[in-house]
Amino acid sequence: MPRYYHEHSFHKQTRFIRRFRVFIIIVILLAAAAGGVLYADAFLQRKKAAAPSKPTNESRAVVASSTDVFRTQYFQFQASKNWTFVANESSDKKFVYRYLRETLVQHSLVVYVNNDTESKESASRMLIVKQNEASLQPGDLSEHCKTLLPKDAKNIVQQATFQGATFECTPDDQAYSVILGMAGQDASSLKLKRSDGTTASYTVVYQNLTTNPGTKEIYDIAGSFQAR
Repeated sequence: MPRYYHEHSFHKQTRFIRRFRVFIIIVILLAAAAGGVLYADAFLQRKKAAAPSKPTNESRAVVASSTDVFRTQYFQFQASKNWTFVANESSDKKFVYRYLRETLVQHSLVVYVNNDTESKESASRMLIVKQNEASLQPGDLSEHCKTLLPKDAKNIVQQATFQGATFECTPDDQAYSVILGMAGQDASSLKLKRSDGTTASYTVVYQNLTTNPGTKEIYDIAGSFQAR
């Protein structure tokens, strides 16, 4: 009996050890498989990260132009779409434009070309310009023309001078009006070279009718004005 029990116990332990070894081997194999999966996943992630990305297509926002180019046979200029040409007040030598906000006139522009009348346009201010080929380059804008006159000057239309350019001034004029002028010339007959090489005379008078006049519109117009 003891011998049989001893042999039975020995075989039982042997089976237990064999099964335990199999279990350990399975656990090791499963751990190795799991490690292999994790390694393969990490490798793929590194490879994906290292691969160059596809170039991003350029995206551009197109903004509709808020300006128009106004052209005649003698000149052209660029201004806000709020400006419009007033045909019924214009002629072959006089070109009238107005800036409308709904039905309210806020700015006006009158351009005379080869005006041979003796009457001269007056203004309360002068904007000095220089001609660069066919286009103009705006410079300094004067204060009210009354500051350019002698202190004892009479309150009548008279000639004022600003940076070598002359123009007609009304000392008590409350309107914000600007005439373009060039050093050494009379603003009522501004001589500009046209693109064909000929010369024409221009008188450009702008008026700001808003309650708080600014200079943006006249500078934009003067800076884009070209003799044609």
